[in-house]
Amino acid sequence: MTLIASTLNHKMPFVLSDILWTYRPPKRGAVGPLQKILKQKMYIINETACVVFAGISPEIGKFLAEMKEHFKDKKVTHNRLHKFLQNYNLDKEFGKSAFFITYFQNLKYPKVFCHQFHCPKETNEVDRDNFSVSDSKWNIMADPIFDMVWACGSGSADFLEKVKERYSVESQFPEGHFMRATQTNTTLLSRVLTKEKRKEINGENDNQDWGVGFEAAYYDGKKFNKIDDIVYAISYGEYDDKGKVDDLRPVILMYYKYINDILYITEIRLGDFNKIETETHIIYTSVPPQYRVTVYVKLKGLM
Repeated sequence: MTLIASTLNHKMPFVLSDILWTYRPPKRGAVGPLQKILKQKMYIINETACVVFAGISPEIGKFLAEMKEHFKDKKVTHNRLHKFLQNYNLDKEFGKSAFFITYFQNLKYPKVFCHQFHCPKETNEVDRDNFSVSDSKWNIMADPIFDMVWACGSGSADFLEKVKERYSVESQFPEGHFMRATQTNTTLLSRVLTKEKRKEINGENDNQDWGVGFEAAYYDGKKFNKIDDIVYAISYGEYDDKGKVDDLRPVILMYYKYINDILYITEIRLGDFNKIETETHIIYTSVPPQYRVTVYVKLKGLM
């Protein structure tokens, strides 16, 4: 599956994408078996514009190259971006792909205006109770935590199902604050990753849903940044007879780091543990050799 998405977070939008590409290479004139590769789908065009893609790599590569060339010596503005998209033959040159562009226009401080462009143009309003999602359209769903959520791609249904699960958020930061948006979005990604990694550990799939992770970008008031230098800790626990989780312990640690805009992911899987309890701490020590380290090196994009 594939997914690109955006959450509005009460005027503090985040842009999200998985890093799994699937394709069927030709095989002696026929279509070969489904192949999977890991690549970045998110690109920060300049300080105020970010785009995510899903679809066919030749279409996306051509579009991205022309977009970068068009704006390399120009400031991105609403009118210039709109004109670029109007002049690009999306029906012919981008008919099997999708994008979501988020652009911020800095006005007189502290006013900032956000523009968002998406392809395909068609949208599908998702009712939380009468749940119906389209893979070929941009799905839009209202949410009490994320305000509005946009999702496109074959992973939209699973992603929006995770969004609409009932849970509460406690934060010292109010709605619309950057830190609250960071907390809720990284929590959402960790919940989605937990679902996939749990299935993977049980042997139910092999990264078929989201690959090994997500990219996420936000605007800090001056420029776009990707969520960087972060560890997602996926833990395991069991419910006791009172319905509470007992003996929660980490089983997978995923460290994300960008170097020159290339994503590196280090995944550590922990097996058996020795457990030591003190008055203030519970210490889990992995029993050698019951751990494994996987480094996903240089998850480059198309450019």
